[in-house]
Amino acid sequence: MCRLKVLIKSIVKQGLKFKLVFFQLVIVFISLNFAFVLINKNRDVKSNINNLVNKDKSIMYRILVGSQNKDSINPINKVYKEISNNKMVDKIGSYEISKSLMDDCEFKAIFLNKDASNLYNMNVSSGSNKIFQYQKVGDEIPIIISNNLSSKLDVGSIVRIKLYQNSRLKNFKVIVIGILNNNAYFWNTRIGDNSSIVSLKDSIIIPFHKDYFYDEALDISMKSRYTVVSIKEEFDLNEFTTYLSNLNSKNIMIDYIKINDFITQIYNINKPWIIITLIFSLLLSILSVIGFIGILISYITFRTKEYGIRFALGSSSRELTRLICGEISLSLLLSP
Repeated sequence: MCRLKVLIKSIVKQGLKFKLVFFQLVIVFISLNFAFVLINKNRDVKSNINNLVNKDKSIMYRILVGSQNKDSINPINKVYKEISNNKMVDKIGSYEISKSLMDDCEFKAIFLNKDASNLYNMNVSSGSNKIFQYQKVGDEIPIIISNNLSSKLDVGSIVRIKLYQNSRLKNFKVIVIGILNNNAYFWNTRIGDNSSIVSLKDSIIIPFHKDYFYDEALDISMKSRYTVVSIKEEFDLNEFTTYLSNLNSKNIMIDYIKINDFITQIYNINKPWIIITLIFSLLLSILSVIGFIGILISYITFRTKEYGIRFALGSSSRELTRLICGEISLSLLLSP
């Protein structure tokens, strides 16, 4: 009982100091957690992009047409066709992300042209991902849905959705031919940071082709803004970027970035925050250790007389060490 009173008295005396160190350690944990979350996000972005396309062989580009060029459609189609026919090119594909309505609920509509369906890795858990090989029976459009929609729809389900075509919202009949895996990812509408690639939720993939769904304005937007090229050999990447630069003219400018450089760009955005949080955590850790050592010294000094008596009564150094460590551990547990 007397020992418990001494312990409680010691905890009360050191309580504020223990709480201060405990609070510092909590902040250190939060800071380190934030830093590692950013690091893991960078790794996830790199991994997810590489699963979607080959990061070592791919380039993302967009085409800017000068305002003095009254006809923007033909130049964009011409450049797209020319790049497609280049001997270094293995695959090329364009996409567009829009909105669709199904039973008055909004979903993400991802339009892929035929080239893009070969470029991107769209693995399905059931059904088929051969969206452009579907043999139409009537006027239905084949679609692939994200995995979370499988609770509402199954392969073979036929529903009606609303899509914008020629600037008007129209009704279309669609049939589900495939359901994506849980770990399916695709580009986001916003590209440039950690959110550049996102998990596909509440999404449907629609084949963009005159046999299924087509809109001329959407076609130009896809080819000019959202096109990715994959070349055959990695060592040809620099030569291919030189080729893209040579396509620039007075009326057309091609802005491009290697997928690997794009990943580095995302990392550089987060790098300052990672460094700041790690330095902050390190400084707090040092202060916490210094504070903890001060508390230990104060704790032992407060009970010097008791330890002297225990030595006189025959207690060994090992027993006193075990006693001190046990009481300090209990103090740390009880002080918060």
